[in-house]
Amino acid sequence: MIDRIAALLELAKDKRTPEHEAQAAGRMAEKLMIRHAIDVTVLAARGGQVVEEEIVQARVELPSPYAKEKGFLLAAVARYIQCKTVLDTSNGWRQGAGAWLHGYESDVRRTQMLYASLVAQAMRGLLGQQARIGEDVATFRSSWLLGFTAEVAARLKVAHDEGVAEIEGNGERAALAVADRTSRVLAFVTNLYPETKPVSIRSSGSGRAAGRRAGRTADLGQPRVQEANQKSLT
Repeated sequence: MIDRIAALLELAKDKRTPEHEAQAAGRMAEKLMIRHAIDVTVLAARGGQVVEEEIVQARVELPSPYAKEKGFLLAAVARYIQCKTVLDTSNGWRQGAGAWLHGYESDVRRTQMLYASLVAQAMRGLLGQQARIGEDVATFRSSWLLGFTAEVAARLKVAHDEGVAEIEGNGERAALAVADRTSRVLAFVTNLYPETKPVSIRSSGSGRAAGRRAGRTADLGQPRVQEANQKSLT
């Protein structure tokens, strides 16, 4: 399944792929990624035959510029694939940063794949953006990336909720199984980092709306979700 998802992601982001095929591949990749994470969780919860996994941690580098914004994108992706992110800012944001990604091994791999593709798309998307006359370019780009992240998170939430609802429609208690798996990861992180604190980010730039539009049409996931089905994040 991991190999299949990776192949779909490559097809979706390949510029040689016709647009309609890229959209279809991206839609399928997102749904498979979210659904596979839920399926594995439910199967393990009822004692099914699954590969025994351990909770692991993996380092993800967040190079400058916009290291903090990249960290928020990583956290948004990780959340809906049942992983937890801890940012390492010991060197300061201006020098770049890093993050520790925690979760069951297959979930961590899925998160790494999806994040790597999305951050590449986001940075490419920034290239053609223009700040308003007189507006600080860095502030504009920061707000654009936050808008992109908000839209990606909304899409992942929809896919996650639909996957849980579909499984529960067949009589499985998917939500409880997912919550239990997530709580185990959280306990692992709390044991490693008992004194973590939340990180917030604000931007007054004008790029947020354009970033959301880019997130809505990114190659991964549902490329053009109907407005009526969008869940706004503020």
